[in-house]
Amino acid sequence: MLFITFYEKEPIFDILPVHGTRFFKGNRKQLLYARIAFVEGEGFCFDLMKFERAPAVVENGVLSEADSLSVVSFDFSANNIGPVFTALLNVEGRNAVYLDGHSEKSYSLSNVFTYGGEDEQGWYWGVRFEIGLCLLSSIYGIADYSPEDTVRGNIYAVLNEGPNAHFGAISHFEEPSVFSESNFTEFQIKRRWGG
Repeated sequence: MLFITFYEKEPIFDILPVHGTRFFKGNRKQLLYARIAFVEGEGFCFDLMKFERAPAVVENGVLSEADSLSVVSFDFSANNIGPVFTALLNVEGRNAVYLDGHSEKSYSLSNVFTYGGEDEQGWYWGVRFEIGLCLLSSIYGIADYSPEDTVRGNIYAVLNEGPNAHFGAISHFEEPSVFSESNFTEFQIKRRWGG
């Protein structure tokens, strides 16, 4: 089981636990780190950092399957029988939302923010975003979450084409598909240390 940190107000991403890609198909060098928080009354906040020097981006102004992607795929329902919510994001913050593998243009992520740089591990790019309670309520009928609640999902690093093609996940996967529930593991919402 993995964990999502519960906050009563804005999370401090630098102190959140890090979940890294551990399972791969293809190029193993494309590491992704994920930090996840749930903010009471607001929703789920994600910070995804992918290590790659020159991420592939198709220059047509829209998200493409040929882009290097960070992906979250979750069932946020209380009983784990709801639709699978999947968000695909590229280095420029362009994103697409899917429910059960079908594009949902009427749904969107909140507060999408991108960043990049270099550290001792190499070049990276990252994206922070929120999946708000208003959106989750319209899909799952849930008004809020609390510590000890559990959701199911997985987080992926994906590039479908080229010499650096890869499919990585933070949890074991049965098939290299970002839409497959068989790849899901449990994430429990836990109160952060000291409160």
